[in-house]
Amino acid sequence: MQSDDPITILIALFSLLVSIAVAYTSNFIKANLKISLGRNIIFFPTYLTDSTGNRKIVGLGFNLPITFYNWSPQGGTIQRIRLVVGRKDNDNFYDMAWTTFVKIESAGNFKDENLAQPIPVQARSSVNKIVRFDWSPELGVK
Repeated sequence: MQSDDPITILIALFSLLVSIAVAYTSNFIKANLKISLGRNIIFFPTYLTDSTGNRKIVGLGFNLPITFYNWSPQGGTIQRIRLVVGRKDNDNFYDMAWTTFVKIESAGNFKDENLAQPIPVQARSSVNKIVRFDWSPELGVK
């Protein structure tokens, strides 16, 4: 049985286009990773211990809570995070990279969880991390 009715053919073509659009939006859109920064940043001095056992302040560190989210149907990976601090009227800036992930202990202290490494974010999900950044004057200005 063959139908040559133009309305039937139009409905079939429209259904095909809708099916293709739904398949694309539900399965083939690439990961769209975004971040949401926490409201609180915890600053602290970073120390090095010399051969005599004395601790010396060598820089500044801070912990920043970050949520990575991905509402697309494909998963993705956060490869690295860098924080650049500068002023609009000055070409110098400070470039800081993540160093570790930290967690909050029951007493409210921060403890290193593990080294900063790529973070997989699955499809339609989010990942929460507290990321530690370190800066030292020895790194200089870029």
